[in-house]
Amino acid sequence: MITQCFPFMKYVYIAILFIFVFLCLFNPHLTMLGFGGFFGVQTIFTLLVCFDVFMDNNRGLKSLVMQIPENRYLPSQTILFPLWFVIIPSVIMQFISSLMMVMTYSYLKKNKEEPNISRSNEMKINNYKLMSLLLTYIVIALLYVYFNNYVDESSALNFSGGYKLFVFLFCFVAIILAVINLVIANTLSKLRFQSTSG
Repeated sequence: MITQCFPFMKYVYIAILFIFVFLCLFNPHLTMLGFGGFFGVQTIFTLLVCFDVFMDNNRGLKSLVMQIPENRYLPSQTILFPLWFVIIPSVIMQFISSLMMVMTYSYLKKNKEEPNISRSNEMKINNYKLMSLLLTYIVIALLYVYFNNYVDESSALNFSGGYKLFVFLFCFVAIILAVINLVIANTLSKLRFQSTSG
């Protein structure tokens, strides 16, 4: 039991580190420290996830299994949706967006006590923070499923329909949030090349 939980335990500690980072990120006086800390912890998180997933020889078996029953026109089919197809791209996109955000925010903060940011860009930064919080903990939940719920090859067949739907919904939301965060970070990074932040 301990050996099965071991790969995931380090992500519990990372989740605790993310709590402190997000507290700084949502504090107006510690935002720069929050972005820097978020990038640092996200870097560690990305390296750990990539290392653990690519060292796992059974990653192809850790998939959502959807069985389509046989009917008059088609034979029965089994569709496999590997979880690492969602986990790895989500983590990498979040890493890239956190790098872009820390570069942008440090540029805006340079030589100023408080950066001069327009209201629309301020809303984008706040949306980025909220979506980063959601995405981080959704990916950690998917990692829990990946490491602890797949004991052998037939584990995915024993998942209930509701649980499969729940995991699939988490996969869908993780990809959507990662793409939106990347778009927001890319949009805000253009502020570095403008003379004003409006």
